[in-house]
Amino acid sequence: MSDEVVALRARIARLERMLAASAVVAAVVAAAAMPIATRAAGPTRVTAPFTVVDDSGRALLEVTSTASGGRLVVFNSAQDRIAELQAVHDGKAGHLFIYSAGDANPRVMVGMNESGGALELAADDGLTTEMTGRGLVVADANRNPLAALRGSTDRGWVKLWAAGLPKIELWATGMGGRMSMYGTSGSDDSSTPPTEPPTALEAVTIEGRANGAGKITLAANEQPRATLGVSASDGGLIRLDAGNGNRAEMHGTNGSFRSLNPGGGDVAVIGVDGNGNGIVDVRHKSSTGGVRLDVSDTGAGNLKIHTPPFEIKAQIGTKGEKGDMCVEGGKGLICLSGVAIKSLIPW
Repeated sequence: MSDEVVALRARIARLERMLAASAVVAAVVAAAAMPIATRAAGPTRVTAPFTVVDDSGRALLEVTSTASGGRLVVFNSAQDRIAELQAVHDGKAGHLFIYSAGDANPRVMVGMNESGGALELAADDGLTTEMTGRGLVVADANRNPLAALRGSTDRGWVKLWAAGLPKIELWATGMGGRMSMYGTSGSDDSSTPPTEPPTALEAVTIEGRANGAGKITLAANEQPRATLGVSASDGGLIRLDAGNGNRAEMHGTNGSFRSLNPGGGDVAVIGVDGNGNGIVDVRHKSSTGGVRLDVSDTGAGNLKIHTPPFEIKAQIGTKGEKGDMCVEGGKGLICLSGVAIKSLIPW
């Protein structure tokens, strides 16, 4: 093949490539020059109620009106309500409800109540937890409270219920902290943290007093039966009360054990006297008279028997190195000292 033919074919191929490129450019230019297609503008106002559906006619959104304002419901592909947003409280607040598919009641609620923002969560077994600006409440399926953590302006409060009755309270007062545990009858219920100790006596009370002292009280039949605490004189104190009115006290300040009758009188005392010596007193129900066993500063022991006005009528003790016993009769005093008998006053 001659060189002229080869050159001719090469020129024809270059020309074909140039024409093809020109066609592509022309197509791009033509496309760019065409007007851009736009969707038709929708309405700016829609009157409720209305429903938004997909291509198959299934509802996606539903908008209705209520007495408080608007209500928007969102559906899933099975047409179950799964979310709801609406105005409440005469239009003063809004609530968002989240549902589990097929449930009639929401599992989550976010909104407002009379005290501020609120979040409510529901479990499968019907238990609910409500959190507000004032605290946290756990309730059963009937909306009866089971546990509450609340706060007021200057104090906190924890309360536990069982069988619909308050059983345990932990709260703060102006005197200090306090924990109360109630018996089968529970306590008088209150929707707000109490500011003072309740009038009904608890089964068990643990509290801190104003002076920083602690106190534990056990009760029965709405009366204290055992108390463990710290007295005003900065000593440990144990008190035991009986239903018949008798009482026993153990006091750390003077190391004493006291028995009191229903009238409140001391009838038996074991303790320490003002000089630090041991002392035992057994008294009449009027808290006078009786028998006293004590020790002098020299270490000598003494047993005194006296009348209610504390007039000593008989005494057994020591005198120096000798034992001594004196008895006072109606007409005089007779003493037995060592091996001698003395009549100090004629009979």
